Amino acid sequence: MICTKCGTQNADGAKFCSSCGSPLEAPAAPTAGPVQAPPPAPPVGAYTPPPAGQAPPMAPPPTAAPGMAAPPPPMAAPGMAAPGMAAAPSKPYKTEFVLGLIGSIIGIIIFLVMLISGITAASFSYGYYGYGFGGAAIIGSIFCLVSFILGFVGTSQLNKGNGKGGIMLTVAGGLGFLAMFFGIFVGWSTWFFFPLLLAGGIIALARRKKVESGQF
Repeated sequence: MICTKCGTQNADGAKFCSSCGSPLEAPAAPTAGPVQAPPPAPPVGAYTPPPAGQAPPMAPPPTAAPGMAAPPPPMAAPGMAAPGMAAAPSKPYKTEFVLGLIGSIIGIIIFLVMLISGITAASFSYGYYGYGFGGAAIIGSIFCLVSFILGFVGTSQLNKGNGKGGIMLTVAGGLGFLAMFFGIFVGWSTWFFFPLLLAGGIIALARRKKVESGQF
């Protein structure tokens, strides 16, 4: 036992210091604090809140069990775009469709005018000029007819959102341009329709890549 006054080592059980005579006090035994029981473990599958200031963990995506097919991606409702995709317009070629439709309608009218003028020139005129002019006008009317058919099919494709219809409109406009040189007296009338077909076809072809990639 050590004296708290002078620090002399004394025998255990002594009540006074052998050096300075000060009373000796036995050191108090340390008292143990209350023992805290560990918190109970959460049940299996229960939600454990994250520590303060930490974001909750993200749930992993559902995976298919071994031997089973993966779950299909979520489908969009009719008329709505799928998640993560921009909604595409139902008719992306509206302007080109209108130009092609008007040009095709005028084209069939020019076909009838040129055909009637060619038949009239060949029937009521005599000589080379009559048959020549009449035959040329009839050939020009055939160009107009083919131009109308291609223009009508092209506008139908554009109305369905198919950019390949622009190729047909361009070809139809080119045939209408050629018809101008065969219709001797009424060839100028082709200017009323073939520029519309050419414009609709060229614009559709210029916008085709953007429309198909979704950049409208």
